[in-house]
Amino acid sequence: MTRGKWRWPKGQSPSSEFRALIEGLDFMLIDWQSVFRRVVQQGDGRYESNIAAVGLGLLCLNYASAVANLARLGLDSFAPACASARGALEVAARGAWLVQPDDPMDREGRWLGWYGALERLYANLAADFRSHPQVAESMATTSQHYMQYRRKIEALLPTGHKAVGAASVEQMLIQLAAAQLYPLYRYTSQYQHGEPLALESVVDIKRQRANPTDSSPIYEVSSQTIQVLSRATEASWVLPVQASSNALALCAEHVFPRSRVAQVELARLKERFSVINDHLNAMRSRNA
Repeated sequence: MTRGKWRWPKGQSPSSEFRALIEGLDFMLIDWQSVFRRVVQQGDGRYESNIAAVGLGLLCLNYASAVANLARLGLDSFAPACASARGALEVAARGAWLVQPDDPMDREGRWLGWYGALERLYANLAADFRSHPQVAESMATTSQHYMQYRRKIEALLPTGHKAVGAASVEQMLIQLAAAQLYPLYRYTSQYQHGEPLALESVVDIKRQRANPTDSSPIYEVSSQTIQVLSRATEASWVLPVQASSNALALCAEHVFPRSRVAQVELARLKERFSVINDHLNAMRSRNA
């Protein structure tokens, strides 16, 4: 990963605090990628769960890198940055959850449950295309293929081990003792799915109360002015940066140790994460 150039629109420029925040994320990404290269080089290919977790780690890196790159384009990139941060957090949680158990066969059980998503995908597509029999049959056949593949692997698990059903993001974070990250996931999800909170970031509505003395939260409006424009501020960016940096930290904490990463390298990543938190706190204090 290389640090990109700042390309904010003409007449706009980031504050020194915002630059420090994004460059702090850059440094964490650079160190994280350096450690990740060694994870790939010395990775253990014996277990499907380990391989999947490492691959999800790369996705986490890519999503988090997108947040840093989008920040360099200007504040208007806030919503896509939130969507990228959500992706980083979800793939990090999934990768960490896959390799959380100490017993490798328990990890494989989780991988089998996760892998079952392919069966569900094509089974659902078969149902969606039921009015097109040829397409539906093809989707159903593909679903059966993945089911048979999964069952043959599951049959090889030692006695006492079995496939574990897929967990939700909330369930995974709870099991990883990281439930405090779930609100970040929910908030960033609003921008991924176009929920009302996302609309508030690009639409400004000023309403005039019909009765100026009425202070109730629900009131009659006499007139309103609507502006469609980006309302993101530097303070808004605390959300995607916090979510993506926590995603990197979560992945490093759980996935990297399975690849025998040296403790000194993990300690350096924790220091980078701590620096980002300091910058985030500075941003919050400035805008309090």
